[in-house]
Amino acid sequence: MIEGINERTEAFVVDCVNHGLGLVDEQNGEAFTPFLKIKTVSGGDATHVLMASDIQEAFDSADQVIGEKKKDVHLYGLIWDGYVTMDDEKTDCLFIELGELEEEASILIQRYVVDEENKVKAKGEPLLGKKTTNRLDADERVGPFLRKEWDKLVGAPIVTFLMVAAADGSIDEKEKSEFVKIMIDREGVESQALKAALGAAAENIDALMNHYSSSGLNFVEHLSEARSIISQYAQDGGVQFCKDLCQIAERVAASSGGFLGLRSIGKEERNVISFLEEILL
Repeated sequence: MIEGINERTEAFVVDCVNHGLGLVDEQNGEAFTPFLKIKTVSGGDATHVLMASDIQEAFDSADQVIGEKKKDVHLYGLIWDGYVTMDDEKTDCLFIELGELEEEASILIQRYVVDEENKVKAKGEPLLGKKTTNRLDADERVGPFLRKEWDKLVGAPIVTFLMVAAADGSIDEKEKSEFVKIMIDREGVESQALKAALGAAAENIDALMNHYSSSGLNFVEHLSEARSIISQYAQDGGVQFCKDLCQIAERVAASSGGFLGLRSIGKEERNVISFLEEILL
């Protein structure tokens, strides 16, 4: 099935896939509740439904379950519903984070379709999406993300702010004040991952601003990488995260105002916002 996976682990992956496909609501198209499958060192099996209000909370619940059973966990599969675009084709899929004792974990992607009889069927074999840190050794994680991935997501709103606020050649205090307000109250931000990233950024805003404004980083590359990261974790493929970033850009650009409130977003800022939408959406 997948290169480098032994027969026992392959059977476990098949079980995860079949369980996930069985939960797909082909009528309403709603994502199912993420779940965690565990195989113990002693040979036992367990399935935990991760009841949560959002995907981040589900990942936190998975960490808690694995932490409580860590000494007896040999293999785990964390499964959630989403979609993926491959070869310019967007399809629904299951994401399966597969972790085995003393091994690097992997994110597997199982695409699926609903046929003419409204039956859910796997499309091809599970594909290896990326390697990731094993939750059995979770010190290098922030929630579901690797530390380096999380740093990219925390930096994404900072980069967005700097791109739009400096579009006209300078960053004024109204723009910075509006961005700080957004970070603190997160009003209008729907993405739970972005809310968490904004909260983390707000704790160290001056240092982050100095770092990103003086480091010479490629902002476009940073945002593209952030989009790729969130697309592999969010149930909606990261769409809301990216939409919220664009909305933040709009709010920052409008905050400096214009003559009698007219044309509050200047031509330079509008061009940057359009460019951000091309990158993110």
